[in-house]
Amino acid sequence: TLASDAGGVAGSVVAGITGSKTFAAMSAEQKGQLATVLSRLDAKGLTVMGALIENVPEALSDKDSAGGTLLSNLATIATQPLNATLTGQTTSEELLASVLADVMNPNRVEQGTATTCTVASMQFELVADQPAEYARLMAGVTGGKGSVKMMGGGDLRLGPGDGDERARDGRSVSQAIFQSAA
Repeated sequence: TLASDAGGVAGSVVAGITGSKTFAAMSAEQKGQLATVLSRLDAKGLTVMGALIENVPEALSDKDSAGGTLLSNLATIATQPLNATLTGQTTSEELLASVLADVMNPNRVEQGTATTCTVASMQFELVADQPAEYARLMAGVTGGKGSVKMMGGGDLRLGPGDGDERARDGRSVSQAIFQSAA
């Protein structure tokens, strides 16, 4: 995205991010993780990341139950191969942007027309209160194994068709996958 829009919105967002105090304070490892995430985002995703860094930069260093950060979990989503059952249903780029949008705007987590009110509420609370844990769970459930251990010991498992456009019922891909798994 940046290569095709270096002088436009994408270039402006990346310049704003790399010129920020947050970026200056990052370790080399964190800058590498951020570069990985940025390289996989479209213009809309870049804008959401820019807003996150500008408005709630502390969220990037939020820790999950395994000690990882939101930023490291986003980098995992950006680089890991998607679970085979998601082939043709979504892309790593779409999933990454969707998870990032959930983190930036937890109030936009919704059930759409699906009958997932309870788990949509759980997703909202998790995204709002523990964004790194949410990203860890999404990385696990969409990764190669298609499952992830939750803090309480239970497993979230990806089901066939969970990321399919027809199964989204007006929800984003991350919302459809998380709510179906939960």
